[in-house]
Amino acid sequence: MTMATPSASSVSKKTILKRKLDDSVLKKARAALGLPLEGADGDDDKQDEPSLKWRKPRHNTAEGQLYVKNKEKRMKMEGDQVKKPPIKTIKNLKTGSSTSTKVEKETKKKRKKKKKKKASTTPVESKERNQDSEKRHVMEAISYLQLWASNRDHWKFEKLKQTCLLKYCLNTDLIDDTRFETLLEYIVSIKGAARQATLTEMQSVVTKFEVAGGNASTEITDVMYDRARQIIQMLSDD
Repeated sequence: MTMATPSASSVSKKTILKRKLDDSVLKKARAALGLPLEGADGDDDKQDEPSLKWRKPRHNTAEGQLYVKNKEKRMKMEGDQVKKPPIKTIKNLKTGSSTSTKVEKETKKKRKKKKKKKASTTPVESKERNQDSEKRHVMEAISYLQLWASNRDHWKFEKLKQTCLLKYCLNTDLIDDTRFETLLEYIVSIKGAARQATLTEMQSVVTKFEVAGGNASTEITDVMYDRARQIIQMLSDD
């Protein structure tokens, strides 16, 4: 039983189109070499569709080399048309890597949101936050002082809390008179650079108050002056 030769109608449109393009490339190659423009199957160049018995020229011939060269050009042109444009990238100056513009835009949006959030905070709100933070640190330092006075065995030296106590020792709003009495006892135990720095600071407060003659413009009250003198006395007697 012999196999029937497929008709041109049974060939897919893609195959027919491919063969038409290949015929066109072949004809250009033959024209460049001065060869007769015959059909792909040896018939005249009058048929509408390419033959199913299409013959490709041999590569080792001049005709074959021109055919391959023209075909590569055609394929390259078709590839350039289909190829999508590359995604624009922005180089990251810190890491040296490239990131897509989409990621860069998202980063800029986040930065803008943070700036808006900061700008939305009023000076009054910022001052209130600082005061709350200040009170929290002072209360922690007072707890540290109370533990020192009540239970030395479980007490442990912490430089930051000691610095906080010395910084606000003249502030009557944060440290009342009862706590200040305990603080005076603690100040006696201070040694080294912290002791000398505290003594110098208190002497400066006393000098400013006495030079100004108690003037309110110095922002040093009578209570602050009295506390500074007591601290100087405690540090000088030891």
